Amino acid sequence: MKKIESISYDSSLNNFNLSGKIHSSFNRTLNILTESNHFFTVAVNSVFDGPNMLKIKESNFEGLVFERGMMVKQVDEGLVIADKVSLDLSKAETYQIKPLVFPNKPNTENNNTFLGIEKYLSEQLDTVGFFRKTYQNNLEKEQHDRLLACKNALNTAVKEENKNLLEKEVIQLIGYGNGLTPSGDDFLTGLLLVANSVNYPFVTLRNSLNETVSRNLKRTNDISQHQLLHGIEGIALEPIMTFLRELYQEEIDNIQLENSLNQVISIGSSSGSDMLAGILFGLEVTFQKIIDREN
Repeated sequence: MKKIESISYDSSLNNFNLSGKIHSSFNRTLNILTESNHFFTVAVNSVFDGPNMLKIKESNFEGLVFERGMMVKQVDEGLVIADKVSLDLSKAETYQIKPLVFPNKPNTENNNTFLGIEKYLSEQLDTVGFFRKTYQNNLEKEQHDRLLACKNALNTAVKEENKNLLEKEVIQLIGYGNGLTPSGDDFLTGLLLVANSVNYPFVTLRNSLNETVSRNLKRTNDISQHQLLHGIEGIALEPIMTFLRELYQEEIDNIQLENSLNQVISIGSSSGSDMLAGILFGLEVTFQKIIDREN
C-alpha cells in the first residue's frame, strides 16, 4: 500500500466522517462521496485551496488507478483509499475559508472597474463559455447565443424585480453548456458568491437566487451541484475569494487584482472565466441597484 502525506485540508472536513466511496477521479483530483452524503476532494499540491478539499504532497496520482465505487475508510489520523493508498493526515495543516463581506459603503465608482475587466476578458479570451469569439459549428454558436440571452434576460429580471423571469432564466442556465461544470453553472456560482456575501444589501434577490438554484440542482451533475451549493454558502477556491475581496475594497490594488484575475482564469478550460462572468454580472447589477436606490 502506497503511503502519502496530506499537507493541508479544509477545517470543515472535521465536521463529518470521511468514510465513503470514490465518486470520480481525474488527473489531479479524486472526488469522494461520504456515507453521510457529503462530498470532498483529494487534490494534488498544485490545486488551489478550496472548500471540502484535502491536499496531498504529491504532484500527481502516478501509478494509481482509481475507479468509481472504490471504498474509502477513515482510520486514526488518516484515510485508506481503495486499499491502495494510506493517506496520513497527522502532519497536515488546516485552513479555514473566511467569508466574503460586502462593503457597508461600497464605492460605486468601482463599477467602471467591473466593466473594464469584462471588456478586457471579452477582448483577450476565446473560450467554450461566455467569452467566446470563434465557433467550430452552428451548435457552438447557438450555445453561446443562449448563454448571452439568459444573461441579458437575468439583467432585465433584476432591474424590474421580476421574480418569475429570474427563476425562468436561472433554470435555463443550470446544467447548460460544456465541461465538467457547465458554463451556466459556473456563471451562477459566480453570481451566488456575490449574493451570498455577508451584508449583501438585497436580501429578496439573494433568497430568490438561492431558492431557485436549490430546487433545481438535479438539472446538473453531482460535481456541479456541490459547486453551486458552495456558491450558496458563499465559498469557493481561494483565488476566486481573493479576487472578490479585492473588488470589495474601496481602493482597489490593481497589482493584487491582476494576479488573482489571472489565477481565476487558469481554473479549468473555461470554468474560471465563466465564474468571472457571473461575478462581474452580480457586481454590476448590485452596484447599479445601489446607485438607483440612492438617486
